[in-house]
Amino acid sequence: MTERVPEPVPIIGPPQELDLPISEPAFPQIFEIEDDTPTVRHKLSKPEVPCTGYELKIPESQSPFASYPFLLHTTKDLPWKVVVSTEKLVLRSNRCTGHGQSSKKGKEVKPLACTFCSSLDNDTTVMGIRHRSLDGAHENTPWPYLTPAEMYASLLKKNGQINHLRLRSLNNAATIGVRNRHLDAWKRLAAALGREDIPRIRSLMAVQTRAGASVFSIIEKVDDAAKRKYSPRGYVQQDFERAFLIYKLGGRSAANIAHRSLGIPSIDATKRHIASKPLQASPGFPTPAELTSNLEHCYPNINLPDSTTAVIPISMLMDELKVQGRLRWEPRTDYILGVCREHGHECALEFRSIVQADAVADCLRKKVVHLAEEVCYRILHNRL
Repeated sequence: MTERVPEPVPIIGPPQELDLPISEPAFPQIFEIEDDTPTVRHKLSKPEVPCTGYELKIPESQSPFASYPFLLHTTKDLPWKVVVSTEKLVLRSNRCTGHGQSSKKGKEVKPLACTFCSSLDNDTTVMGIRHRSLDGAHENTPWPYLTPAEMYASLLKKNGQINHLRLRSLNNAATIGVRNRHLDAWKRLAAALGREDIPRIRSLMAVQTRAGASVFSIIEKVDDAAKRKYSPRGYVQQDFERAFLIYKLGGRSAANIAHRSLGIPSIDATKRHIASKPLQASPGFPTPAELTSNLEHCYPNINLPDSTTAVIPISMLMDELKVQGRLRWEPRTDYILGVCREHGHECALEFRSIVQADAVADCLRKKVVHLAEEVCYRILHNRL
């Protein structure tokens, strides 16, 4: 640096003209300072916010540990990682920078996910996970796409179906076994019925069926009936009528033989079941009292007509039957029957002792009376 020093000026003496140099106009001086230190420029920036990741929304009733299909990472190359806690489930993109965005509301700064993590919201796989979490998985969904909770529910359903099928198979096996035993028993019953001549087998089967007997009980009864150790008592009206007819046509002996061989009801049971009242036979010409008695017996519910009852027309048919000519005694009226109606009044037909019987025999020998060989019968027919 160069300095300019002024020359000395005399103070005492006459004034002298000073030869002063004319100064140049003053300008600001510039100093150059050389420094090897680099200049640092400070830039003002926002505070860094960590990326929060993409939070996968799940229902409140579900646990984060059971609401994500973890097996999906073993079958597909997914561009995110999973961070699970007891409160939430977070997905972080593999391209996450670690620095997120922020949202300022008043004095509160809320951190947000970065752009890569936020883009996971539109990923089709993530969308499928959300939909299955809300609406439930379809029954045909592949296993890797199911969450642990859905797998557990499917496992319970499968176990229930297996138990149901197992129990049903056991029940079917037991049912088939029982039915096989019954089929064998029915075959034995058919063989027994084909070999043995069992009387009244239809009545036996009807009685056992009404009693609710099984096929095994029926086989035992059939065996007893074949050995004549058992005879069914379930008679129907036709059995009693058949026994009554045999009794009337063949007498007591024929009825007893039919009871032992054919299994029809006995005579006493038939009489108790069929309360028959024989018609009153006329030894001579029928009297009004005899006709009235027979009509009351044949039509017990007929009421006598009065002035207000309509008259019902009835046709009477009359005919004769050929019978064996012989005398018979009627114990109810104590009359001797079998004499012709035209000459019956010629002798005493009331039986009081052997004398009347001998008198009738004398009249027959003398041709005073004759044996009746025809019986007249009448049939009433309602014409309405």
